[in-house]
Amino acid sequence: MNSFRQHFGIGSETTIDRLVVKWPSGTVDELLNPDINAQITLSEGVAVSEPLLLGDVDTNGVVDFNDIPMFVVVLLGNVFQSEADCDESGMVDFNDIPVFVDILLNG
Repeated sequence: MNSFRQHFGIGSETTIDRLVVKWPSGTVDELLNPDINAQITLSEGVAVSEPLLLGDVDTNGVVDFNDIPMFVVVLLGNVFQSEADCDESGMVDFNDIPVFVDILLNG
């Protein structure tokens, strides 16, 4: 069995403008401004190219009280999800809680 996992380095760069995936079927997916130092899982035909909405942990396009359970799962599960990294430190930890609450309550 072969792994489909790919690892890419960006040298001294600090951002990625665009990630383009050309699938064997001919489908082309484009992801704008993906996070660095993150594992990104892509499925053919469903790449998201919209800007990151901090606090939108359930990724439905709005930050609301429905994001709270997923935020807790990500926080306590010690996993990384860009939307949960509310202080944009590159990791999801307890420092994200006050920022998440502020985004949730004040937008």
